[in-house]
Amino acid sequence: MSKVLSIAWKDTQVRFASRSEILFFLLLPILFTALIGQFSSGQADADRRVAVLVVNQDGGPLATDLIDTINSSTAIRAEVLDASEAARRFDDRDAPALLTIPAGFEAA
Repeated sequence: MSKVLSIAWKDTQVRFASRSEILFFLLLPILFTALIGQFSSGQADADRRVAVLVVNQDGGPLATDLIDTINSSTAIRAEVLDASEAARRFDDRDAPALLTIPAGFEAA
């Protein structure tokens, strides 16, 4: 076992004989890992679900259940807005979909 360790130690000394080798094999990977981790740390808490704009003109319990069902999805989330704000944001392409729950939805 000591022969294996002796060979490994000799190879390590040869490999890192130059200070530039230490820089490229140890310090730069640690630096890059720290930088990438720092820049991506804030994105872990972000809600990555797709926003669907919802205009609730009915306001009844069935419409509320529909909005709750959308919000329980792992792919999309509902942003309830008034009609003019939802239309403006949809026209500005801030969201890929606009869902209007019409008045009388509960009765239908």
